[in-house]
Amino acid sequence: GKRVLDLFCYLGGFSMAAARGGATEVLPWLGPVYAVAGLMALWGSTVGRAWARVTRVDVPVAGLPEAFDGYRIAHVSDVHCGPYVPAWMFLAWARRVRSLDADLVALTGDLITVGEGYLDDVTAFARGLAARDGVVACMGNHEGLGILFQKYLPYPFVNGRYWSYDYGPAHFTVVDQYVNYAPGSVQYEWIRNDLMSSNKPWRFVVLHEPGWSAGGGHPNNAAVQAYLQPLFVQYGVSIVFTG
Repeated sequence: GKRVLDLFCYLGGFSMAAARGGATEVLPWLGPVYAVAGLMALWGSTVGRAWARVTRVDVPVAGLPEAFDGYRIAHVSDVHCGPYVPAWMFLAWARRVRSLDADLVALTGDLITVGEGYLDDVTAFARGLAARDGVVACMGNHEGLGILFQKYLPYPFVNGRYWSYDYGPAHFTVVDQYVNYAPGSVQYEWIRNDLMSSNKPWRFVVLHEPGWSAGGGHPNNAAVQAYLQPLFVQYGVSIVFTG
């Protein structure tokens, strides 16, 4: 089977709400409670956010060539370089990815938070990654119009920010969910023809918004379920990497 290394940047946090209607007395235990809560919030917004939780998953792939048995992929998503993710933090994440000694790195969108002022940060993060077979990335919703995405990751796009390539026995299809991909659209027809025409036994798809969500404030994506999932099943996609 194939080993996949999924890296999730666990951003620690703490929230607290307290109310006492009409209270005029000062409770002696409130001071220590607020002090502990403040320390927890400080830890969560600094040290806790820098922790990178790594989950290792073995993924069996039918027909996988023997030469690719044990192939390792580091899956990284939603780094959000910007005002709340300083350089020391995202560079620590990049070092953690490098320590996994992966064969390939898959970045599934939202490398930036917002705006155009953090191109250098995203570039530094991307350059801090290393894998024997390179880095493949898709655009996320926080990349806005995708102008900066095309600057810091100048892949040979077909149109928008979607493209595909072959590597050995594998075919990679990168989807741009911020260009129309409904049935009949240019991108939908391209995805269908791209998957249909590939003769590689191992097919990967890389996109940002998953069809099914585990929660965290993000709902399921009905368009992915209705438009793309049937194509993935029909054309034997092995793995879909999402944000």
